[in-house]
Amino acid sequence: MSEVKKEKADKSLSEAAPVKKKKKMKSFLFRVTRDLSVIGAFIAAFIVFCNVATYYGSENYIYENADKIPYNEYCVLLGTSKTLNGRENIYFTDRMDAAALLYHKGKVKYIIVSGAVHQNTAYDGPEDMTRALLARRIPADRIIKDNCGYRTLDSMYRACDVFGVKKFTVVSQYFHIARAIYVARHLDLDVIGFAADHGKVRFFSLRDRLREYMAKVKMMLDLYLLNTKPRVPIKKHPAPAAG
Repeated sequence: MSEVKKEKADKSLSEAAPVKKKKKMKSFLFRVTRDLSVIGAFIAAFIVFCNVATYYGSENYIYENADKIPYNEYCVLLGTSKTLNGRENIYFTDRMDAAALLYHKGKVKYIIVSGAVHQNTAYDGPEDMTRALLARRIPADRIIKDNCGYRTLDSMYRACDVFGVKKFTVVSQYFHIARAIYVARHLDLDVIGFAADHGKVRFFSLRDRLREYMAKVKMMLDLYLLNTKPRVPIKKHPAPAAG
């Protein structure tokens, strides 16, 4: 009789072991899923916060009408590639047109073309912008080159620290100048922006949109956590004073 009971007990234990193992596995998967969901929700909320904060911190300084924008001696024209996959880059064309429009309407006197020069690819952004502005009847002596505008943050820092300009108009697409103005205001610069696309946010693809969302997150980290500075050493090149 005792042997029968022992067999039943052993059978119960052998049946209970897989059940306990399954319960532990379910509990583990639940904790992992829960933790990942919390982390994902936090990241999503942080991305939304960075983008909303950027727009709220800059929207009052962005103009879409060249006739209504206040006068500034200097304009910082943010660079982008002239072509994309061998085709015209609308972002580039719009920015050049916008900067030329401000100049010809008497809203700015000097234009700082801030872009990157890459020796390995023979790409010279400021040179492309200079040629485009000259073609739009901007005098050469009114164009100032910044060859180290690798990032928006670099362009804003260098306008002040390299060229000594603390008050200026920044030109780019609406979604981009929102970020530029936020950086400039963080640096206590007196900056306004002119939307090269007249406020119409035109993205080429979902990838461009997502990249801009993440760029604002990176901007916040650079400003408030990483204390990021321009990539190249700062050398003073004071901009000419507009008489």
